[in-house]
Amino acid sequence: MDGYQAARRAAEEANRRATEAGMDRADRGAKVWRPFIRETIRCVARRQAVFTVDDVRELMADFVPMNPPPFNLMAIGPGIYKLLREGEIERMLAPAKGRSPSHHGSRTQFRSLLYGQGQIRLPGIDP
Repeated sequence: MDGYQAARRAAEEANRRATEAGMDRADRGAKVWRPFIRETIRCVARRQAVFTVDDVRELMADFVPMNPPPFNLMAIGPGIYKLLREGEIERMLAPAKGRSPSHHGSRTQFRSLLYGQGQIRLPGIDP
């Protein structure tokens, strides 16, 4: 491994650690909101086969004022990771364009393994 690759790996690892530390702080600060966050993510996963954090934020806005939000929005990340670890959702490789005004870049897409659960189904009609 040359010097460039070593420096790149070190920078990627430092970035990963900083991201995890930020999400941990946000998760601790939103402890009382944790059940709401995780259930909102699950609700989106039941309704949509593929979703992003923007979909979760939009559903949250139906229940709590989001300008300003009552918790650090980075706390959604630990909720997503918990559902990833529990096998309820999967990370997709193809990113989606972010829809929130403050996030102009791409968003990670998630594939739901809960899609359609808890919905009323009629014979011959897809949800």
